[in-house]
Amino acid sequence: MNAVAHYTSAFAGSENGLPGSAVPWLVDKRRAAMAALASTGFPTTRDEAWRYTDVAQLLTVPFSPATSLATARAASLAESGGLTDAYRLVFVDGVYIAEASRLAGLPDGVVVTNLASALGSHSDRVRMAFGKLVDASRHGFAALNTAMASDGAFIAVPRGVRVEKPIEILSIASNQVQPVSTNLRNLVRVEANAEATVVEHYLGDGNAVSLTNSVTEASLAESACLAHVKIQREGQSAFHVATIACEQARNSRFYSCSAAAGGALARTEISSALLGEGADAQLFGAYVARGRQLVDHTTFLDHAVPQCTSNELYKGVLGDMSRGVFNGKVLVRKDAQKTAAFQSNRNVLLSDSAVVDTRPQLEIYADDVKCSHGATIGRLDDEALFYLRARGIERAAAQRILTQAFAGEVVHSIAHPAIRALVAGVVDDALNRALAGGVS
Repeated sequence: MNAVAHYTSAFAGSENGLPGSAVPWLVDKRRAAMAALASTGFPTTRDEAWRYTDVAQLLTVPFSPATSLATARAASLAESGGLTDAYRLVFVDGVYIAEASRLAGLPDGVVVTNLASALGSHSDRVRMAFGKLVDASRHGFAALNTAMASDGAFIAVPRGVRVEKPIEILSIASNQVQPVSTNLRNLVRVEANAEATVVEHYLGDGNAVSLTNSVTEASLAESACLAHVKIQREGQSAFHVATIACEQARNSRFYSCSAAAGGALARTEISSALLGEGADAQLFGAYVARGRQLVDHTTFLDHAVPQCTSNELYKGVLGDMSRGVFNGKVLVRKDAQKTAAFQSNRNVLLSDSAVVDTRPQLEIYADDVKCSHGATIGRLDDEALFYLRARGIERAAAQRILTQAFAGEVVHSIAHPAIRALVAGVVDDALNRALAGGVS
């Protein structure tokens, strides 16, 4: 049975048990998504956006939703691996675990709940947001998520409210015997002059084969601010596909940072449509790979109106026979004068067998703009290594210092100190593992 047939059969068997199975508009969306998946299938390397990322191996595994949950273990992992001072939604293999979550003390008017609950208590708001920015036609994994979403986060911040503590969406892939799939759909709305920080944190318990296929849709009203940090550190046998889409009104601010360190294959697709003048998007990413890992960041920034700004900086460290992909595109439309857009991808290879495919792109139809893009691929600087070793620092320690400094520019872009410390720990641990493979 091929992958499309497998998921078609799985959907038929689980449709009535999915959240919103009695909600007509959602039933229609789910069925339309499965029809789209049956028609177009999953992406292949013949698709330009997936040219460097082959998902054929992923599609040979018959992933299914989890049939049992270790909730006590989930609660332990949430406390030890997550943020200590944050609002938190916990999901294990796509199932919401209320007893491990932490939602007390939210500011007045702020809604943070799981999507299944929001379908009942905030049905109109969910309907307006679900599929607004990511529909089933985007690609096969988006279609699969739309059809099979088991739950997710629903976050709404009202006008003028600043949420001081981060909101953490903690998704744990448990150590199941059978290959388990997780499809989370996250909806975020930040109203005018409001501000929030959302952390998507993907954690693996053990090294079981799993698939995380998540979609996040974020909408920012006028002068709203959203800081979004994604941490991906699942097991080395995990597969991870994430789609993050944002829309920005006038003078809104979107900060995104993606830290990727786990999984056999991990792809994060991030896009933002700058729809109001004065909107600003700042995208940062740090990725570390070893063994035969493949880590892909694909970005798209749509400058649709004048006087908007964007900046992208993605840095990768790759060892052994791993592979990194950066595929970034900035579109400046005809009327988007006074645009300032900058894009950079930099990579360090720790071995002769590591590979990076980098493709920064600018597509510009306006003539009064300031735009640049570039990419670099290289090795650790021999002179810097010599400088450190001449001062009595052992080679391994010198390599660690240099790689930490290289990735540090991305890590230090995170404003919140606790999140910055968490990401720094994840990146440093991944760097130590990659360096253990040796620098050739």
